Amino acid sequence: MPRVLAQQECPRCDNLFPGGLKRCTACGLDVTRASSAPDAASPWPGFDRGVIECNSCGYSTPDDLARRGRIQKCGQCAKTLYIPSGLYRSEQVVGRVVNFNSSRPLWWGLTDRIGAALNRFSRSKARLPMALLIVVLGLGLLFGLNWFKNQSQKLPEEKSAISTYYDKALSLNKSLKQAESEYDIGIGGLPQVGEFADRASPEKRTRFLRGTERVLKQVEDYLYQVQMMAAEVPPGAENHYAKLKTKLEERQRYYARLKDGVEGKNEARWKEAFSPTNQNLVRETNMSEEQALNQLQAQVLKPVQPATRP
Repeated sequence: MPRVLAQQECPRCDNLFPGGLKRCTACGLDVTRASSAPDAASPWPGFDRGVIECNSCGYSTPDDLARRGRIQKCGQCAKTLYIPSGLYRSEQVVGRVVNFNSSRPLWWGLTDRIGAALNRFSRSKARLPMALLIVVLGLGLLFGLNWFKNQSQKLPEEKSAISTYYDKALSLNKSLKQAESEYDIGIGGLPQVGEFADRASPEKRTRFLRGTERVLKQVEDYLYQVQMMAAEVPPGAENHYAKLKTKLEERQRYYARLKDGVEGKNEARWKEAFSPTNQNLVRETNMSEEQALNQLQAQVLKPVQPATRP
């Protein structure tokens, strides 16, 4: 039967290794020469000339950082060499009791124990599962923070009175353009001054009147909404409000003339809608309202100047 050697513990890094070995398998300490504690300015006995011999390439690296419990790398192969500074206590080493100096501060021993534990963990089989677990926990934390950020609703910014008015006016203009576009498609094209007989014919009269009545009712609804906004017009929007109201009134008169002309078979009433005076008035009110809306937009989008100290 082969002789089983008892495990021995390294007095520097607490590593357990077979009793028949001369040096610690973790830090390389020569335990046969560790019969006394090292001085403050000299390395541990077994590390002559104040160097650490790399177990990988054999290169000698200065022991300055290792004796202070820090991690350093081999100067030749860049392998990590962690050599704890020593656990200063009484310990059984290869059948002999060795008395170590215990004058070092408490944190020195704690850093040694932590370093030794990390050293053993880096060579254990559990390092890969633990690293995977740390990565999974980190990803879970990131996803959780992102989900919490998306769930938290931002408080809506309070709009100014002129910004609220601008949004209402812009929405009303879009609705008016949409209604007129649907009107042109519904009656078979934009009406012209010479189309009275064609529009008043029995084949197209009903279609034309139905579409004109619908758009006329929509324009009247928009005009009613504008009239209800009179008490809410903020300072700086009075000019646009007046232009918008005039524009809708001219639109109302235009569609009313078309409807009355075809419904009453009154060609003179029809031609009033296309008279140069009325057409120019419709175009001018439309252009002036657009200019006022652009000015209002510039006023709304104007950046607020920060308050300065006097």
